[in-house]
Amino acid sequence: MRNVKIFFRNALSLLIIAVAAASCSKQGKDYTDYIPKDAAIVMKVNMGSIMAKTDAKSNKLIASQIGQLTGTEKEMAEALLGNPEQLGIDMKQDAYVFIADKESDKGGIVFGLTDMDKFAATLSQIAGSPEITEKDGMKRLCPDGETALAFNDNFCLAFIDESKKEAAAQLDALLAMPEQDNINALKSFAAFKAGKADMGMLIALETILEYGQEYSQMLPEDFTVDDCYMAYSILFDNGKTTMSCRYDAESEASKEYIRKYTGISGKAGTEFFKYLDKNALMAFVTNTNGEKLTEYLKSMPGLEQELDADRDVREAFSLLSSIDGDIAIGVNSMIAVPEILICANVKNDDIVKYLTIKLNGTKLEEGRYSANIEGLISFYYGMDGNTFYASLSPDNRDGLKAKDESLADSRYYDKAKNSYAYGMINAANIMSIPLVQNYLQYAEPAVIQLLNNLDYIEVANKDPESGELVIYTKDNSNLLKQLFELGIGQLS
Repeated sequence: MRNVKIFFRNALSLLIIAVAAASCSKQGKDYTDYIPKDAAIVMKVNMGSIMAKTDAKSNKLIASQIGQLTGTEKEMAEALLGNPEQLGIDMKQDAYVFIADKESDKGGIVFGLTDMDKFAATLSQIAGSPEITEKDGMKRLCPDGETALAFNDNFCLAFIDESKKEAAAQLDALLAMPEQDNINALKSFAAFKAGKADMGMLIALETILEYGQEYSQMLPEDFTVDDCYMAYSILFDNGKTTMSCRYDAESEASKEYIRKYTGISGKAGTEFFKYLDKNALMAFVTNTNGEKLTEYLKSMPGLEQELDADRDVREAFSLLSSIDGDIAIGVNSMIAVPEILICANVKNDDIVKYLTIKLNGTKLEEGRYSANIEGLISFYYGMDGNTFYASLSPDNRDGLKAKDESLADSRYYDKAKNSYAYGMINAANIMSIPLVQNYLQYAEPAVIQLLNNLDYIEVANKDPESGELVIYTKDNSNLLKQLFELGIGQLS
């Protein structure tokens, strides 16, 4: 993409004018019908919700900055914070910003209006009394050299291009766009639009691969991406912040291709939780069919040749194929070294044999081994039935031992047992580690306060196509407000 930064700068300017969002309170066509279905990226922003959660109008630093403004700028800023409806904009729902295609920086923004006349007056204040014309029942103007706007009683649509002539032409095309060509023709967008979020992004998989060419090389040659999408969202609630992502596809063929590989992993069990302390610093568990995973990896371009040429890669694939079930990694505590424990369901003891050779391991008794890493750290590993384990803790010298109070008795258990993959970070306990506290003494007080208010973090795949990351805070506060105040403080 040639100049995405310029596009976003201009779109942000329009978003500030719009302040945000809306499904109109008046009757009229859904304004998302003016977003093309082949848009590379679509973002939604609920500025009404964001401004309420940041409590921006009560922020003393913002008030002091507004106090330094004069005239129209001050009036606009005060209206924006205190009574944005004076600007003619509906703050109740979502505004949408979109990039038209992955090879350019052109795109637009659409949002709802509560009062067309107030909005026109707002534009006149900002753009210095621009010429407003009318065409096909829509007010038109070009406030600068690369933006064209059209608005009526219900909504405003703006487009940004290399010149106002091209922007106006694109605007005409969007307003006359057939129903089958707008983004509401996509099932992926319907789910994205309905999802509750403060901010969200729907991005075509083609666009992701355009940004990261290395990712396209990881996909099987027979996988087509032209109708696949990734949807991301973030919702700031009191006490927790939820970031979600979901894969979706328009055609059954693409969905079936993904289903073909869902057999690589199943729902993860929580059997290994009994070996991790209830107050463990972190833990991760997933479920993998090693044979199917290696089959999938081999279908990626170039890997067959690498397998033929590299013995280490062949050995790694062989060990990976021996995994058959759950894999868990946990850190129980940290003093001098992290007390790490790794467990995996396996079909054979090939991993034990491999480690014994590579680490020059010592057999302690049947199924129990130890090794020394760099002459400093003792490492214990072995087999317990069909479970391979490896640990840096002396507690596991004689094998796996269940904890008296384990993760199976913790607040994390219910969510973990219903997930395809699950991870947790006990932020509160990590922050209490002396080494961490020593590092934090050099941080800004506001940063320390924010980090000390974190309770724990969870990552979970509820199904093979979606996942979420949830950040919990101790005092039921809103993380967005804390981040906002931190950012404002740094800027001031």
